[in-house]
Formats: sequence, structure tokens, C-alpha cells
Amino acid sequence: MNFKINTNKNPAMSKPVYIPRKQSGYAHTKCYLSHTNGCSTKITGEHCISHNLLNKIEKQNKTIDVVGLSWLPKDEMTSIGKKSLVSNVLCSQHNSDLSPLDSAIGDLVEAIGSIDVEYQNPIPIGVNYCVDGSHLERWILKTTLGLVNSGQIKQRSGEPFRLKSKCIELLCSPAARWPLGWGLYIATPIGKIYHSSSFELLPQHNAETGELLALGLKFNGIAMTFLMGRPNPKTAFGVRRPSKIIFLKDLVKSEIAFSWSNNKAGKTITFSHAGVYSGPSPDHQLSHEE
Repeated sequence: MNFKINTNKNPAMSKPVYIPRKQSGYAHTKCYLSHTNGCSTKITGEHCISHNLLNKIEKQNKTIDVVGLSWLPKDEMTSIGKKSLVSNVLCSQHNSDLSPLDSAIGDLVEAIGSIDVEYQNPIPIGVNYCVDGSHLERWILKTTLGLVNSGQIKQRSGEPFRLKSKCIELLCSPAARWPLGWGLYIATPIGKIYHSSSFELLPQHNAETGELLALGLKFNGIAMTFLMGRPNPKTAFGVRRPSKIIFLKDLVKSEIAFSWSNNKAGKTITFSHAGVYSGPSPDHQLSHEE
């Protein structure tokens, strides 16, 4: 007999994370939030991709496998060390202010990995998790700003991406109004999806202006897109801000529920567990723009 347990019944919102203006009256020239005049005098060697996430991937996989950074071989998954992902683009004050956002991506990756492990048991049980979706979106904004400002992602020409000014406002204030269509989309499953302890990045931009339009992401094989614009058609990138992801294995159901600040969640996405594999993931690469 399979038993089901609930770790949390309803997703709860985390404490708001915001960047106050003129807290110190100082603007550090190397901090990308210097316009707030709330900088400290010290620039931190912060991981542009959350240390929380890197630790979980390293723990599960023993190495950090990544594709999509400007200095890595094109379209090739590469194992790297965490120190390679350190950037100096935030002062210690703003790094501290934004650090609570990192827990959202850690929660998501840990939940997917835990469900995968549980479903490998002879008699698996269903488990439920909750993730703050609004924190997850703003973590992606923080990561995008860090990647662009540190040069970890660039245009094919080597020129830096241009970022829409709204990105800074949305990162600094949880009360900022999101433009229509902006936000996190999770792709609905088409065929088999291979879960692996790695992450992938795919910047999508306007080739004429260099403006960054979207960041494609994969965590544990789940494809997502953070869109900075309106999709056409509406379902082109999957479900915007889904209410939950359900993982099925026979009669056992596990789920990851998301909380959103506007309480307007999208549809539920369902995955069916097909089995396990060994070796490199057959679909670990993202298709890059030409």
C-alpha cells in the first residue's frame, strides 16, 4: 500500500524583500543598484547564480554542470567549479538585502530532486512542497542582472545585453506592477523529460537592439522561461505562473504548489514518472539562436 504525506497544505508567501532608497546615501560605482544611494563601501564576491542553488546541485551531482554562459563551449554541458561563477556586481548591503530570494530556487530544486529520489523507492510515497513563486521570479531577475552586469552572458558579437529599465524596479520593490505578460512560464511536458542535477541558460534577445527579451532556464530538467514582454501566441512558453506542478507515478501523486503575490495563479501542470536512466541526460542541451 502507498501512503501519502503532506509537508505543507497551502503555499505561504514569504516576508517581502525590497531595496530601500537612500539608506546610507552612498552609491558604489561597481554595484548595479547604486542608483538607490543605499550602498555599503564593500563590493562582495557574490555568486551570480545562487550559492544556495549551486550547493544543492553539487550535493546531488558532486559537480556543477552548466550550459549557456558566454565563456563556455557553445551548446555543450560543462562541469565547472563554484568559484567560476563569482561576480563583483553588488555591494555587501544590497547582496544582504536580496539574499532571502535565494531560498526560493533552493526550495524548488530540492523539491524536484526529492520527488525524483522518492519515486525510485520500491514503494514510494507522495510528498507535497510549497515554493514562493513571487520570490522565485525576483530571484531570476536578480540572477539575470548579475549575469548581464558581470559579462557571464553576452550577445554573440561579444557586446553586452541591454536590459529593460523595468527589471530594476521589479527587483527592488515587491509592490511594483508587473507589465502584461511578464513573468515565469513553465513548459508543459512534450515527450520524455530527463531530470538531472544541472542547470541551463538560454538568453533570447532582439538581434537589432541587443535588448534581452527572455531567459530560458532548466532546473533538474524542468524547462522554464522568464519573459520580459508579452508572448505571442499566449501559450508559446507554457503556463504563466502555474498554481502547482503535479508528479504522478501510478497511483502516487506528489506536488509542488506555488504562491503568487496577486493570487492569480495559472493552470496546473502534470508530469508522469516514466522510470530512471543512467549516464548523461539525452536532452541536456538547449537550442541556441543563430
